Amino acid sequence: MRLRRVVDRDIERFYGPLRAAAFLEKYPVYYMDLGERNGAIYGMGGVCWDRDGKCWAFCSVPPRRYAVTLHRAASDILASAKEVNDAIFAYREDNDTSERWLRHFGFQYTHNDGDVEVWAWQRSAQ
Repeated sequence: MRLRRVVDRDIERFYGPLRAAAFLEKYPVYYMDLGERNGAIYGMGGVCWDRDGKCWAFCSVPPRRYAVTLHRAASDILASAKEVNDAIFAYREDNDTSERWLRHFGFQYTHNDGDVEVWAWQRSAQ
């Protein structure tokens, strides 16, 4: 598997044109990696900023055989984001591993946005 930076057309390939357009409208600035093999995208993750400047982390869960590679890439991006942001937010996906990974990366539940849980990592005052 090859890791590389995401560009707009990758978001459209991965999510489809309508979902990609909604994503780019909501999050105009992003810093993401994807895993690719033989031209197929296996997963995508990173951070993005909404129009209010709030930083959001996300990862589209890949097949298990590539999870370690994509986890390493997401860890690197998240570490960089933590250096320059006081808070990073994430929606908890509706699957068995989402909460475990959010806790692993230091996120805590904050509130619900409709039916979806919002979690946050915040820099501790030291």
